[in-house]
Amino acid sequence: ALEQMTNVAEGLTNVSSTVSGISSILTASKASGLIGQTVSWEQDKTTMTGTVEGVKMKDDAASLVVKATDGKTYTVSASDLTVIGKLE
Repeated sequence: ALEQMTNVAEGLTNVSSTVSGISSILTASKASGLIGQTVSWEQDKTTMTGTVEGVKMKDDAASLVVKATDGKTYTVSASDLTVIGKLE
């Protein structure tokens, strides 16, 4: 009985690891869909706008590499975006 419980616990650990991996892939896939899109975000109380050029992944979180209209490149958390696309 103890061996069966150990096997079940190991199986659950493997399932959890697999689900985490799938979650990372989905996050990266969604973020990569923003490449080439115009995005806006707030930085130092200023609305910044730029074009997504790439995606960085760290700890299952996506950060976007954005070339802003000021000519600089910024790394922006996907959760910090306020606008995706052109709304005008």
